[in-house]
Order: sequence, then structure tokens, then C-alpha cells
Amino acid sequence: MKKIFASILFAAICIEAISAPVEREYVSTDRNVYLAGEQVFCSLFCLDVSGGPVPSDLSSVAYLELAAEGTGSVTAKISLLGGRGSGYILLPSSMPTGNYRLYAYTTQNRNESGKDYLSFSKVISVFNTSTTSRVKGGVEILDSEGYNSVKRLSPEASGKTGVVISRSAKTSSVFPVTIDNNGGEDASVSVSVYYDDGILEPAGPKVKEFVEGLPSPGSVAVTGHLVPEYDGEILYANLVGDDWKSVASDVGLTAFISSSGEMADTYASPVAPDGSMVFYTNNIYGEREIICELCSSDTGRNAHISMKSPFINVAPDPVEPLYLSSSLLEPLRFRNLALRENLAVGVDTLVEFLPARVSQLITKEGCIVYHLDDYVRFPTMDEVCVEIVKQLKITGKKDNRHFSVLYSDPAGKQFSYQSNVLTLLDGVPMSDQNKLISFDAMLLSDIEIYPYSYLLGHRVFSAVVNFVTMRNNITAVRFSDQTRVYDFKGVSYPVALTAKEIPYPEKDYRQTLYWHPAVTLEAGKEKRIEIRTPSYPGVFKVVVEGIDASGAPIYSETSFEVR
Repeated sequence: MKKIFASILFAAICIEAISAPVEREYVSTDRNVYLAGEQVFCSLFCLDVSGGPVPSDLSSVAYLELAAEGTGSVTAKISLLGGRGSGYILLPSSMPTGNYRLYAYTTQNRNESGKDYLSFSKVISVFNTSTTSRVKGGVEILDSEGYNSVKRLSPEASGKTGVVISRSAKTSSVFPVTIDNNGGEDASVSVSVYYDDGILEPAGPKVKEFVEGLPSPGSVAVTGHLVPEYDGEILYANLVGDDWKSVASDVGLTAFISSSGEMADTYASPVAPDGSMVFYTNNIYGEREIICELCSSDTGRNAHISMKSPFINVAPDPVEPLYLSSSLLEPLRFRNLALRENLAVGVDTLVEFLPARVSQLITKEGCIVYHLDDYVRFPTMDEVCVEIVKQLKITGKKDNRHFSVLYSDPAGKQFSYQSNVLTLLDGVPMSDQNKLISFDAMLLSDIEIYPYSYLLGHRVFSAVVNFVTMRNNITAVRFSDQTRVYDFKGVSYPVALTAKEIPYPEKDYRQTLYWHPAVTLEAGKEKRIEIRTPSYPGVFKVVVEGIDASGAPIYSETSFEVR
């Protein structure tokens, strides 16, 4: 009987492992050749192949690593909605010349029994025109004749999508492009229009090879126990320092992470006896500073929070060398000029922000705002509470004072003051409320009160009060030695490079004229987009790449000339 039960249990575990979602990721980019210092705009497709390739609804964030043998990885995070996401990777100005592999994966991938999810990668070329630094063994020097003799096969067209364009256009004009979806399925594609300056693009697989290489349903076992990132990135941390064990033993110890100015980016975690913490976020966008604070009454002990990296540091597969030749001197000079001009213009003026995953942690609904300039100003917090914000009260004695908020139920009825209040300064939790009570009230612009119960991680607060400073004066507060501030790279903002307005059209040297990472093509219909041509002549490529609703690959490439 025990053997039968064990066999049934083993079979159940195997079925669960095989039937769990199996994700695979494909990344398309706005170009295939870049200069160090440029941005690589990315469009990400995340498919669930456990029952056939369909957009995955499981993961909310994907991780990108761009690496070559002997170099460190350049990383980025991409927010996902329904299996689609977009963002960019900023190439460091010190990046060595060479060919690199771009890998994409999710936390769910790391639950697989092997690393088959890293078997596919995109290849891009990077030139550094400022240094002679090169990927070790990754560059081959050719003379002009040898370089021109290297043949690159044009990628094979896939799907029933066609691009209708005129074969020529004028400089600094608006140029229409029509994309026809003649297939029987809706499709999601990226669309890129970029300058073809004759620099060889690296050989590498496209979306067709990605789809053809997808694992068959049931062939991949998911046996790990990492929590999939359903709603946002999950951040892991540990206590470090000489006294971390003593601090971790405190009953009910809470840790906070937050970002100044963003109330939605405030998260809490209990501290486990082994010093570990887990913060369930809703995706934090952009590069910013995060403040890590321990809610400990004894701040004299040596312990603080150390964040773990979510990246696995992929060991890249070999790739063919980048070919370098004296014939590339002029094209690279022009690219360098274009890079400088684009930096002067600022890429933010050329992009269009796309819909992103919206935080639902704290909403403005029911929020009571006191704009202090509408009242007679008072220098102390005690006076502000007595004379202006009567819904807020300071109670306690000497060094143990705290805020209380007049509680309101959902019907609007007010009851007694509640002291279990989450107090924030510019969105940053302040567990030591004495520092807020002694804060210079003349530096505040607003006081925001959320007079309802609020669940933050494992903690429930009866109300939330956010003290908003005039010029991010949170720097005026001295935090305890247990608090740490880290540079944090969040998920990339999803953007399209539409360049609807050019600040200096006479110096428009853009290499990528148009990039949209998520264009929806309805079955049997056409999509019209408008391209703003640059101020210089040349040949330009239009590349449409994606996957339709049935999981079939789409790839179409054509060219036109600007005169």
C-alpha cells in the first residue's frame, strides 16, 4: 500500500511539473548595429508553450542580459502585460567593440529543471568609436575587399504581412507606410525604420527560428519553487552586519523599501529569523534611489538591509567575430555625429510613452489634501495639527510622540483617533515619528491623509499620512545607521520612438527614424503609420517582426531611399 501511495504521489508531482506554464521569450530590437552610448530599443514577446504557443499571462516582468565572452552583462528589466512588453537597454560608453548575445528570461523560467530557456538569443553588434577596447577574440580585421566580399543572406519573409511604401521620399518630410495583414489571425508586431549605412549586420536567428525551436508541450518539467512574478517584480533581501542575528530575532520586525516622491512605490516585509525578506512590488519604473529601513526600536545595533540581484549572470554562448575594416571609417564617423546630435536633442523629446502596468497600492480616491499655502503658515508640526489639520493629532510624551488620525468608516462617519498610522515623508515611511513631529513645517507643501485601513505587505494600518515637501526636502532628515539608500534599476519605461516633432530639423541625423514595439494588426486589415524622414539622404530599411495569435512568426523587410 505504501508503494502504491508513493507511486501515485510521484505521478501527481510529475503531472504538476509538466503541466505548469512554460515560458519562452523573444526580443526584437530597433536595429542590429549600435554605437556604445546608444539605446537599444526592445520589444519582448513572452509565450506560454505548455499547451501551444500563446501569449503568457503569468509573468509581469522579464530580465534582459546583453553579454559577450569575457565581459560583464548589461542588464534591463521589461514590464509585461499579457505577454508583451517594451523598453530599452542603455549601452555604456565604455562598452568594448564586438558582437553580443541578448538573452531574455523570467522568474518562471528559473523554475525549470534545466536551462533550455537560454538556448535562444539575439545577436547585436556594438562599435566603440571612443576607445580601442574590444571583446577578447571577438573582432576580426579585414581589408576593404575582404569586408565587401562577406555575404549576408537576407532574412526569409514569414507570415502574410506586407509593407506598402513609395520607393523614394524627400528629406525632412512625412513619409507614409502601410502594413497589410493578409493573414487570418490578428498579430502583434514591432515596426522599425532605420538607416542602412552598409555596415554588416551580425548573423543571427530571427523570429522564425525562435518559433521553430520552441519546445513541444509537455517536454519541459517545471520543478522549482520560486514564486512567479504575477503582479510585479519580487525583490529579495537579507540582513547583514555584525548584529544581524540579534536584530532578526526581534518579534514582529518589519522592513520597508520605498522611493522618494512615489507613494505607490512603498513596500513592507516581515524579517524572517534567518534575516531574509521578500518584497512583493507592482513593478518600480526607471532608475532611482530606494530607501531601505528597518522598523526597529533599537537603532544602535549594526544591521541593515542588503538587496539581492535578480539577474543570473548568463555565461554567453560563442558568437562569430565582428568584422572591422577601414572602409567603415566614414559610416562610423557619421554614426558618431548622429549620436552626439541625438544626445544634444534628448531622446525624451522623440519618444511617446506607452500604457504601463498601473499600481493599485494607494489611490487618490478618498484622499484629503491640505495645501498649506492656502492657510496661515506655522513653523511647527504641533501648530499645524492644532490650527489647520484638525483631523491629525499628536499624542504621547517627550520622545515617544506619534500621530493619530480621526478614523472614518466607508460611509463617512467619523469615530475616535487611531494611532496605528503609516506616516510617510515624500512617500518614504518614517517609523520614527518623532523625526516627523520635529520636522520644519515651513518646508512642507501638502499633507495628504488617507483616512481608511490600508494593507501594506503583512501589516494593516488604520490610516496613511503623507507629508509632501516643497523641493524633496527629505534630505533634511537624518536616518538611523540601519537605513540604507541604494541605486535601483527598475523596469524600463515602455516607449515608442515616433519622433512626431523634431526640435532642430536642419540637424536631424537620427539613425532610427521610427520604432514602435507593439503595433496591433487586425486580420485582413491594414495599418498606416507616418515616418518623419531625416535631413540627410540615404537608404532606409522597414522591418516588421512579430507573432500572430496562433503563434506563427511574422517577418517582413523592405527598403526605400531618401533623396
